[in-house]
Amino acid sequence: MSWSGTVYCSNCYEQGHNKRGCPKMKEFIEANPDSYDARMYKARAEKAKIRRCSYCSEQGHNRRSCGVLKGHQAHALEAQEVWSNRVHAWMVEQGVGIGALVTYTDGSYNVEEKVGIIKTLYPQRALFLAHNDSWKGDFIYVSPLGDERDQYGRFLRPPLDCPGFYDNKQWGGTCRIKSVVSPISGSLVEGHIEKLTTPQNQIYEMFQGHMNANANASRTVAQSVLDYRAESLEK
Repeated sequence: MSWSGTVYCSNCYEQGHNKRGCPKMKEFIEANPDSYDARMYKARAEKAKIRRCSYCSEQGHNRRSCGVLKGHQAHALEAQEVWSNRVHAWMVEQGVGIGALVTYTDGSYNVEEKVGIIKTLYPQRALFLAHNDSWKGDFIYVSPLGDERDQYGRFLRPPLDCPGFYDNKQWGGTCRIKSVVSPISGSLVEGHIEKLTTPQNQIYEMFQGHMNANANASRTVAQSVLDYRAESLEK
């Protein structure tokens, strides 16, 4: 294609088409079916007939219309909704909102327990699956108290005993709230966060590419969240 946007054929050098759509090339292929160009043209045509999904690798459809992918995404979205409702209810019941005092540890290598005050809540970060990306699930921002040298805040997750919270072994329970020292009223928590939002874009990112380890982990954890709900309803 030239700078003007006009298409030139690399076979006959005429304007308005490329080599694949060249009428002279088609005439040549029809007249010489055993030629190299004819064999390549046939191979490309056969390949074009076989559509293979880049997500599930099945033939006959592409990623956009893949029912397997849509089902996995819907499964994760449902799990996110279940998890969000449980965590929201836990926050209201325990008084975990802006102004509450909590204890926490500051990462894997610093096991010293600290006391901090919740300064901000970031609902868009409240994802049920904390896999590969450390910030997913860390949505409670806490600033430390009682140490003038420590000026750094920390994003925390709910504690492991929060109903339905997924215990990701990769992070070993660090960067979580340990206990609520001084809660606030549930009505104040409701005012701070009416509902945890469903981060759809983040969930869709779990299933980018092929059905790889991240997608498998996402489905496994989503199922664990839904199983937790089913067990709770049976009790």
